Amino acid sequence: MLLGAEVRAAEPAVTEDRAAAKLSFEEGEGHYRLGQFEQALEAYSRAYRQFPRPAFLFNIGQCHRNLEDWQKAIFFFRGYLNESPGTPDRPQVEALIADLEVRQREREAAALRTTTGTSAPNNLVLAAPAPVAEPEGLSAWWIVGGIVVLAAAGVIAGLALSGGDDGLPSDLAPGARVLDFRDR
Repeated sequence: MLLGAEVRAAEPAVTEDRAAAKLSFEEGEGHYRLGQFEQALEAYSRAYRQFPRPAFLFNIGQCHRNLEDWQKAIFFFRGYLNESPGTPDRPQVEALIADLEVRQREREAAALRTTTGTSAPNNLVLAAPAPVAEPEGLSAWWIVGGIVVLAAAGVIAGLALSGGDDGLPSDLAPGARVLDFRDR
C-alpha cells in the first residue's frame, strides 16, 4: 500500500518536470529561431535536465554545431543516437557527424600549420579524405544541407502521421531540429 502511494506521489513530479521542460523547450525554440544559439543551448540543456529525452540531445548538438563547437556537437549527436538507437533519422545524423568530423580534422590541421608554420611534423602524416567531384554549380554543403532538410521533413511528417498529440509543440521548422516528447 505504501509503494502505491509513493508511485502516485511521483506522478505529479513527472508532470511538473514535463511542463517545465516544455517551457524551457519553447524558450529554446525562440532563441534558436532568432539565431541566439548560446541562449537556445542553455534552454535546451535545462529542458533535458528537467525531462530527459533523446531529442533534446539532438537540439543541443544543433546549437553546438551552429556555434562551430564541432567536438561538442559530435558528442551530443552521438548521445542522441545512443539514447534512441531505433530512430529513423539515424543515417542523416550519422552523415552530420561524419561532416563535423571532417571539419574538426581540417580545423586541427589548420591549427597545426599555424602553430608550426608547416603542414605537418616530419613524423606525422595527415590523411585527407579523397576529393569528391562536385556537380557543377553545387557545393557539397548545399547537398548535405538538402539531405538533412529532407530527412528532417520526413521525420516530422512521420511523427505527424503517427498521431498522438500530447499538447507539445509540433510546428518545428523543417530541417532545424527533431524533437519528440512522446515515449517510444
